[in-house]
Amino acid sequence: AVAFYMMVSATITLALLFPFMSVFALPQTVAGWVGFAGVAIGSTIGTLAFLCAFPIVGSVRATMISNVEPLLGIVFAVLVLGETISAMQLGGIAMVLAAVISTGPIGTKPDGTDGD
Repeated sequence: AVAFYMMVSATITLALLFPFMSVFALPQTVAGWVGFAGVAIGSTIGTLAFLCAFPIVGSVRATMISNVEPLLGIVFAVLVLGETISAMQLGGIAMVLAAVISTGPIGTKPDGTDGD
């Protein structure tokens, strides 16, 4: 139910904002539509999988995994797309890793289970 309301509210918000956006164009080629659909379907599956994982892995672990997503995005951009990492991005990576590592012990009990 949460995913449904997230998607509906995002759709309504974007539908209201589109008339005010100066640059919005739908894809004009088959490859563009395939990419457009891939992003829509992929992000929906990712969101649903994340929400379904909460009861299995617990909210603490799920949130920590969620905080690491930008780092994984940078890693895949470097490996798959050949992007280069700037000094500012390295600083951001260090801060995110420090935050994830520093919050890990707070959400766990002495026996190693998460605090859910």
